[in-house]
Amino acid sequence: MAVIPLTTMQSVFKAANVVGGVDQGPDIQLTEIQVGLKRVEDAVDGLELVNNVLLQTHRGYSGFSVDL
Repeated sequence: MAVIPLTTMQSVFKAANVVGGVDQGPDIQLTEIQVGLKRVEDAVDGLELVNNVLLQTHRGYSGFSVDL
């Protein structure tokens, strides 16, 4: 596993966004994140925290899933 800043990932690993055979530029949507915990006992609280942060950053829209 490699950990890099999100902005570095977006500029280095640009995925093509092709619509109707025409390149629309890079598709820089974030489709997955992984979160590590020091203690397994913190999993439930960590899951709730991640869910709350995502709800805030998505302005209340829950078009995502958070799994253990």
